[in-house]
Order: sequence, then C-alpha cells, then structure tokens
Amino acid sequence: MLFIYTRYEYILGSKEIIATLKNETKPQRFNLHIITPATKFLGFPVGGGLVKMSRLVNPQGQVIHARNYSPEIKEEVKTFKKTLKIPYFKLWKGYLIIASIAIAGSIIYGIKLNSDGKKYRNEKENLAKAAQQLQTGQLYGASFFTDVEGNSIQGLPAGWVKIIRIEGDTVFVQRSKKCQIVLCLK
Repeated sequence: MLFIYTRYEYILGSKEIIATLKNETKPQRFNLHIITPATKFLGFPVGGGLVKMSRLVNPQGQVIHARNYSPEIKEEVKTFKKTLKIPYFKLWKGYLIIASIAIAGSIIYGIKLNSDGKKYRNEKENLAKAAQQLQTGQLYGASFFTDVEGNSIQGLPAGWVKIIRIEGDTVFVQRSKKCQIVLCLK
C-alpha cells in the first residue's frame, strides 16, 4: 500500500531584523522566520505545531545555524516566538476531514447493507415456513444439473430427493441414483 505524505515547514511569522552574528562586528540585514514542522497526507494537513523553531536567513538566501546567533539575536527570537500562536486546528484539520469521509462512507455502506438485507429477509421467512412443513419420507422432484446462474437446464435428467430424517434445523436427504429421461420428464 502506498502512503503519500509531505513534510513541510509551516511559517508562523517572519520579520526583517538588523543584527550582528556571534563572531562578527558588522551588522547585517536578516530575515527571521519562526516555523513549525508539519505534515500533509494526501494533501490534507495532519500534524505539526509541536515546536516553534527559528530560521535566520541572510540576504544571499543562506540559513544561519543557531550556534552562530549572538545574544542579541537570541533575545529577538525569544520575544518574537512569544508573540506567535500555533494554529493547531489548521495543522490538524486533515484528521477531521479524513474521519468525516470514513464516517460518511460507513453510513452509506450500512444503508446499502440494510437495503440488501431486506431482499433476503422475506426469502428467509418463506424458507423457514416451508421447512416447518417438511415430513420424514416425503419425496420431491429435483433437477441436478444447473447453468451458471443456478437455473435448471431443460431436457437434462431430473430425479427425486427423499427426506430421510430431520434433526433440529438439519434435513437429511437421499438422492435418487438412476433416472431415465423418459420417466423423469413425465
């Protein structure tokens, strides 16, 4: 079975700051992004928001590792993280969508099973009534040859079925061994 999911970074907020790195003296312009790792399954968001992480990007597009942050940048990251809220519903609503699809499917399947069952309830009741009228020693005509759909084939030998005994809901029968076509069709 193939599962298609995507891991991505959901951006909670971003702003531009001017600061210096740990081992540098010249201030630079950086883009500070606060992200949270998230997951999509078949295009539906199904997770994320468990942690807030910072991404500091220089003007050339390179991500600066957190070990190179100066205390000034670290403080800016902390205060910026506190102002942002994680949208849990937006990141986890895929589970609600998938669950609602599953519930709707099971309801539709249940309705279909119920309507199919109505057809067989009457047949079951009629069979129970007919089975109550069976007696030991009764003979019934039967065709032992059927087509793919279970219908008797005309012109082929038929025979007899004799009820030997009835025990509870089990009927023991004996089938005729020989049958002449002329005698069976009369």
